[in-house]
Amino acid sequence: MTAPVLIILHQEHSTPGRVGNILRKRGLSLDIRRPRFGDSLPDSLAEHAGAVIFGGPQSANDKDDFIKREIDWISVPLKEDKPFLGICLGAKMMSLNPG
Repeated sequence: MTAPVLIILHQEHSTPGRVGNILRKRGLSLDIRRPRFGDSLPDSLAEHAGAVIFGGPQSANDKDDFIKREIDWISVPLKEDKPFLGICLGAKMMSLNPG
């Protein structure tokens, strides 16, 4: 069995939409987390096939703690050379990661 793809969402009722449908169609499962609402992020992606950080109404420059944690966390897939996709807010967060 293939490891799940970590999906990071920023709104309470948002879904991974088309991206999630495509991943599922390719036989991948999804590990959906919402750090804004208290979900943790893994210290490693050893148990994941990759990660996708989606958009949201926030700005990557917002001072919310979860925004900073996610920006810092992006070092995990980058250091582990795991597939990583940032969509909208996720891409902006990636551009702010110093790693």
